[in-house]
Amino acid sequence: MAANIIITGFMGTGKTACGQLAAQALERAFVDMDAVLAECAGMPVAQIFAAQGETAFRALESALCRELAAQSNLVIATGGGALVDDGNRATLARTGRLFCLDASPAEIERRIGDGASRPLLSNRPAGQSVTGRIADLLAGREAAYALIPHHIDTDGLTPEKVATQIVERAQGGAVIDLRRSVHAGADQYEVVLGAGTWRQVGTLLRERLPKTGRAAIVTDDVVGPLYAGTVAASLRVSGFECAIVTMPAGESAKTLDTAAMLYGQFVDAQLERSSAVLALGGGVVGDVAGFAAATYMRGCHFVQLPTTVLSVVDASLGGKTAVNLPKGKNLVGAFKQPVLVCGDREALAALPVAELRSGLAEVVKHGVLGDPALFERLERDGLRDLPRILADAIEVKLKVIEADPHERAERAVLNLGHTFGHAFESLSHYGIRHGEAVAMGLVAATRLSARLEMCDPALVERITALLIRVGLPTTYGQFDADAALAVMQNDKKKEQGRIRFILPLSIGQTVIRNDVDAADVKAVLRAKA
Repeated sequence: MAANIIITGFMGTGKTACGQLAAQALERAFVDMDAVLAECAGMPVAQIFAAQGETAFRALESALCRELAAQSNLVIATGGGALVDDGNRATLARTGRLFCLDASPAEIERRIGDGASRPLLSNRPAGQSVTGRIADLLAGREAAYALIPHHIDTDGLTPEKVATQIVERAQGGAVIDLRRSVHAGADQYEVVLGAGTWRQVGTLLRERLPKTGRAAIVTDDVVGPLYAGTVAASLRVSGFECAIVTMPAGESAKTLDTAAMLYGQFVDAQLERSSAVLALGGGVVGDVAGFAAATYMRGCHFVQLPTTVLSVVDASLGGKTAVNLPKGKNLVGAFKQPVLVCGDREALAALPVAELRSGLAEVVKHGVLGDPALFERLERDGLRDLPRILADAIEVKLKVIEADPHERAERAVLNLGHTFGHAFESLSHYGIRHGEAVAMGLVAATRLSARLEMCDPALVERITALLIRVGLPTTYGQFDADAALAVMQNDKKKEQGRIRFILPLSIGQTVIRNDVDAADVKAVLRAKA
């Protein structure tokens, strides 16, 4: 069964024309979702909006997404807002390959005119230009569109040329954004990021482990049904005997009990020291599966297959694995370098936008740590070119890892924002996402730096503004200052009984301090702005 090809993008980008041409070239049936909805309703889409409202139209759209996802071998053109919805995007991503057609606001206006027949444009605020309205709508859809794995800039291209690119990518192999060898002390492994990479993970792993025969995919009960089959099929083609091991999803599963459960399933799967454990999931799965791989039979091979932005740019890299104890996060763990880290952006398409934003906290952090150009590009261009953003963020962390594989010196800077952030997570009973806590922690750490006169106060405003731009929280007044400080006192990163803080000096420069007075920390924690 051939995966569907789904083409989305803003109005006027040529979804229908290009989709029809691609379908003809691929000898597939073509579906224009707006045309189907109009036919079913007996009226044009604009009249559905006018008569029933946007909410009713979006409900019809979601039902059609579910219907089409159950079919195969289609080329589907969606409405411009269809895949802004997290559920629709995830539904179609599970059985298809997603393409987004891009165009500049000026080019879109040139193609569609005054937008009188387009409900979202005709209802613009008084005095706003069509181009301005288009720019505002594109900004609102920026994060959802960024998650689409395959983008084609249609400015200056004919529909025929765009369709040709769609066909070539649909028929081609994986698109590789980054392939990098990592030297972490005595260990060497490879990091691969791209779109469609999991269909080749068996080949990639066989290159690293030519004599390994058995593997276990550790995943959770959310991710497993979506991607474990694809990964297992690739492994089996490359000669691996493969078992799928499922653990509960969520931070509450990051425990010694879960690790013990995995050990039992490894025994049942007849894993040996030469076998491979593959962590298919976000940071929690990676941490628990990595800890189990590090300790099962005193250590077997380990592979990271990250499924969230946060795990792609941070948690999957560097070999830190751990489980939580009731008294604190990550208090029991081990360093276990993987033999392969393989991220697939086609899997990221199914993420909620909130999960993308959570991961962007680590991207911003990496910009502050060691890549002013990355930070400035996010300020200037937002999420345009997400593949490059992710690759650059990965590169920052890999350079730090290579300099200090076991966090004895330089690597400590990667904890920027985390000392505060872990306290906020704990006090929320893990009700906030890790990246959201890190974003708050970045602001708190920068405020502390400014209070100690180690950075320009304008740096607080600059970092806060970028975090807000990418949709992250920056205030933490809901947490009691004394309670937060008490949690930080139990942080495993203390040195000689004192809390260790990573403080920004400027974009691209930080310093490690373990001599900060508790009164200054409390003052920062009580800041309400």
